[in-house]
Amino acid sequence: MGIERRASWYSSFAYPQMRANGQDVRLRILDCESELQPLSGAATIEVLYAGNVLYEATQAGITFCSPQSSGPLNPEETRMGLLTFSLNVTLDGCIDHQEGIADDETHAFFTRLMDEGGAMLWGRVTYEMMESYWPAVARGDVEAPPAVREWAVKLEAKPKYVVSSTRKDFPWTNSHHIAGDLRAGVQKLKDATPAGVLLGSGKLATALDRLDLIDEYKFLVHPRIAGHGPTLYQSGLPNTRRLELVSARPLSNGAVALHYRRRHEGSQ
Repeated sequence: MGIERRASWYSSFAYPQMRANGQDVRLRILDCESELQPLSGAATIEVLYAGNVLYEATQAGITFCSPQSSGPLNPEETRMGLLTFSLNVTLDGCIDHQEGIADDETHAFFTRLMDEGGAMLWGRVTYEMMESYWPAVARGDVEAPPAVREWAVKLEAKPKYVVSSTRKDFPWTNSHHIAGDLRAGVQKLKDATPAGVLLGSGKLATALDRLDLIDEYKFLVHPRIAGHGPTLYQSGLPNTRRLELVSARPLSNGAVALHYRRRHEGSQ
């Protein structure tokens, strides 16, 4: 039986998602004690095929098998990185980077997201804004608090991909250009990045969402009403995106970290 392998992620834990004979094969984690390490505590894990539970376990060691075979599937071979859109946003949807709370807690939140991902993805405008400031912080040319310096140093080392049709030269360390067909270029990046890709550009996110390439959303919602734009998805989408809430965590500074994933057709 031919199996088309895809992958999804539950926080830092990767689980394979497949299609067999046109039917989804899914791994569902229930009654999980720990979001960041879902199999470290008590949990119910179910493998479902065409709505039927094929496998259920409560221990941490899981062997993934295809629906009609006792042979194991190697998770390392089935993993494809997810594209996660993450951004600061105010209560009224403003994504102006100057409107958020820029403190150690906020920087720690995005540093953790960057650590979990395998690459960053931006449009040209966002890239140039980042390029104009963060390399100097990483070099120590700009005075910055420890949390901000940590972000800058890690960003320097992280692979950075830029979508641009007007610029071809990207000299910042570990920068790479995505040119040509947008769908093909970003899908290739996802396929090559098992740890996932972190998207941080509002306009580019709209274009990629129109192509159904975004898998998850991790927004930091700040306790601010800006009263101006630019706003999230300002240029619109062809239809409404239905999402599933993964987690909601308030920060001490009043912001709330929201984690959603796409609810695909057929999901309850």
